[in-house]
Amino acid sequence: MNTLIDTSRTVGDLVTEREARGDVLESLGIDFCCGGRRTLKQACREAHLPVCRVLDKLAAADIAAADAPAVNWSRASMSDLVDNIVSTHHVFLRRELPALYARIDKVCLVHGDAHPELLEIRALFRQLRRELEDHMAKEEIDVFPACKAIELRPAAARKEGLAAAIAELETEHARVGEAIHKIRHLSSGYAVPADGCRTYKLVMEGLARLEQNTHQHVHKENNILLPKARRKL
Repeated sequence: MNTLIDTSRTVGDLVTEREARGDVLESLGIDFCCGGRRTLKQACREAHLPVCRVLDKLAAADIAAADAPAVNWSRASMSDLVDNIVSTHHVFLRRELPALYARIDKVCLVHGDAHPELLEIRALFRQLRRELEDHMAKEEIDVFPACKAIELRPAAARKEGLAAAIAELETEHARVGEAIHKIRHLSSGYAVPADGCRTYKLVMEGLARLEQNTHQHVHKENNILLPKARRKL
């Protein structure tokens, strides 16, 4: 068993230190974004996973990523982190959400009778898309500029209402996570049925990418950016 990783550290901190660990935790069904404040030991217990198995997989991921440049966003400025979130995750969502919805709609027309769960997925995705688009606008117009301001000009920055806005973002993150979890469940883990066409496969791959990207997105906000902002209030 690998003993270099302290199981009393939070899963959010572990992923912040090495992003590749997020892929391992995600593959094991351990939530490191909205659930990032749990210790690794707690997370393993809740997922009914042997700690030794999880540690070995994390150690293997660390070794595999040893030669790759690691970015520890906890050491970055809030301004740099905000810019990364927008350029990496918001750009991804604005590109992928419309295209993915169009594919889901097409698959529902062809396969909806045989697979009625697709209709539920479409309804959930429609609401998820609307919430994500509203969420990104709120971040870019209000919260992210405020985060930059309290870092760059703390004495002059307006702080009123920021604590409430941060709490609201975290609540919205939880709703997004719940919707993605429901979609994963309805799709049996993004499985393609035997009668699934190429577009069906593209939909499932797109939903899996959306989940992975959103987990990293929410992790950077819930576990790094928003706590940094709170400490400035």
